[in-house]
Amino acid sequence: MPIQSKWYLDAAYAPFEFKDSDQTYKGIDVDIINKVAELKGWDINMTFPGFDAAVNAVQSGQADAIMAGMTKTKDREKVFTMSDTYYDTKVVIATTKANTISSYSQLKGKTVGVKNGTASQRFLEKSKTNTNLLSKHLAQLI
Repeated sequence: MPIQSKWYLDAAYAPFEFKDSDQTYKGIDVDIINKVAELKGWDINMTFPGFDAAVNAVQSGQADAIMAGMTKTKDREKVFTMSDTYYDTKVVIATTKANTISSYSQLKGKTVGVKNGTASQRFLEKSKTNTNLLSKHLAQLI
C-alpha cells in the first residue's frame, strides 16, 4: 500500500513552483517530488497555498512536508528536519538596462523589491547598504 502524505508548495516562486498559462502547477520542485513519489511508491497530495501558509501547515501538523525552494538556514534547522540542498542560491541585482547599478554598494538609499523570507532579503538585511526593502510577493513586482 502506498504511503500517503500531504505536501505544501509555494505556487509563486518560478522556476521552482508556478501556475502556468494552462492553469497547471509546474516547476522544478513539482517535478522532483513527483519523481521521488513515483520511485518510492508514495501517494502524495500537493497543495499550493503560498510559502507562509505552507510553513505554518507543516509546523501545525496539517502537512507532512514543504518543498518550496526553501533556503537551508541554522534557524530553520532548529524547527525543521531538512534534506540535503539541491540548488545553490546566488543573490544578483536585476534592474533596467538604463540603470547603472552594478554592485551592492550602489543600492544605498535605493528601494529594492524582495520576496519575504528569501536569501535575497536576508542578504540585504545583513549588508550595510541601508536599502529600503520593499518586501512583497515577488509576482507583484514583476
